[in-house]
Amino acid sequence: IDKMNMKHYQTNDLNLAAVLVSQSFCIENMIFNSKNRASFVFKDSEQLQKTIKDYWDNALRISPQELFTAVRTLKARLYSH
Repeated sequence: IDKMNMKHYQTNDLNLAAVLVSQSFCIENMIFNSKNRASFVFKDSEQLQKTIKDYWDNALRISPQELFTAVRTLKARLYSH
């Protein structure tokens, strides 16, 4: 589920969140629901929206090592909850 409000963008897509982290967007918050499923909250911006569009359009160039590091970092944050 991806949600947007005027100031924040929220997603529970781990891969999208890892891509955003690897592109230097900072997670502002992690929200856990009753099923212990996490949503990642980012500060919304035009650049964030462009990166998300590029992600869905398969138009991003990302270093595999940066992406794998971001996935590992997010998983560590999830499991430490």
